[in-house]
Amino acid sequence: MANTGDLSSNNTTADVQGLKLDKLRVHISSFLPLIGAFSNVRVIGNQQILLHPLTDADWEGFRTKAKQVESFTFSAETEQDASQIATSSMLQIQAKLGTLPMFPFLRNLQIYVLSRTLVNYWPLLVSSNLRSVELTITTEDALRSQ
Repeated sequence: MANTGDLSSNNTTADVQGLKLDKLRVHISSFLPLIGAFSNVRVIGNQQILLHPLTDADWEGFRTKAKQVESFTFSAETEQDASQIATSSMLQIQAKLGTLPMFPFLRNLQIYVLSRTLVNYWPLLVSSNLRSVELTITTEDALRSQ
């Protein structure tokens, strides 16, 4: 994936495949960096699980990082990463969010794979600030998702 900003400059957008959600606005392609914002996340088997309860400090840290996300790419890699997050963890987050968007400042969404995971996570990707949705699905991808 191409870098959407230079981490060493004063640009306000940076590609953060992993852990550096510290710029004003970022592009991500995984939910994993956000799950890492919680101090009570544990890896059990091959899944990251949020233990109860979610503390106010953890929730504020999570919301701060989520507010930085301006662009999200949902691809096969995103889906693979999402499989590492326990469904119960995402349901905890959705319940805590209520009707609030996960990414309130999300402006651009690129989708490269149609899947059940995308359908399940779609409510988390919707934002009133969303300005563009790019859907690029090849015939091969469409056949695989059936």
